[in-house]
Amino acid sequence: MTHFSTEDNSDILIKAHLYAKEKCMNEVTSNRGINKYWMQFAYRKWFIIGLFETAIKQSQGSGENWTFKKLEEELIKAGIPNEAIDLDEYSYLIIDAEHDIIQLNYDSYGRTILYYGHEFEVGRWDRETVKLIKLIYDKISSDSYIKLYADNCLADCLQEELQQKIVDATARGILKERFIEDESFQILEAYSQNDRFHCKINTSWGTIDFEDELPNLSCTIDSLIQAQRQFQNVIGALERGTENI
Repeated sequence: MTHFSTEDNSDILIKAHLYAKEKCMNEVTSNRGINKYWMQFAYRKWFIIGLFETAIKQSQGSGENWTFKKLEEELIKAGIPNEAIDLDEYSYLIIDAEHDIIQLNYDSYGRTILYYGHEFEVGRWDRETVKLIKLIYDKISSDSYIKLYADNCLADCLQEELQQKIVDATARGILKERFIEDESFQILEAYSQNDRFHCKINTSWGTIDFEDELPNLSCTIDSLIQAQRQFQNVIGALERGTENI
């Protein structure tokens, strides 16, 4: 059975912050446009998801399992405002945590917590559930708490963005060099993420989507061009054969 454990809040918080930073860094692309507003939103979202991910703990035992009504009462006792809670006694309990919506569901499939498209399966509602929700509520209610970590992450994300722009510019240069003789060549979409270049280009022989790391890009393009030439040779041979019939 899966439930939440908040036995060591400091450890949970450290891991959640590491999780949030890693996710934010992985979202950086050469064309995203990193700024403090995106950073505040992204870091807050991934921090909350990180808290859920980190607090999940496996347990083989059974424990007390509260109803939504009991859970609501205990959340209010813990300091969650009554007006922040929306309850259907049999199917859901929703917490508006400073405009972040956390939804606890119960249906024929079991108990789940939903947040920003992420679903966390839990075995029961109990005191640990209250502790975790209260921990999340308290941390994100303080703008200064999240801002401190988000600002530190922003500096690293801006550095990563610069790195991805360098990869992007270098890759575009390689593309233009390889297709310099193709009058139909056009870069339709392109960006770099995690040092991997993604692009969609138009050529005289059609539209191509591909991606690769920068050191391999020249070879990848040459392979595409060679494959196309071989294809054109085959088509040409078939056409000549048809004409001779």
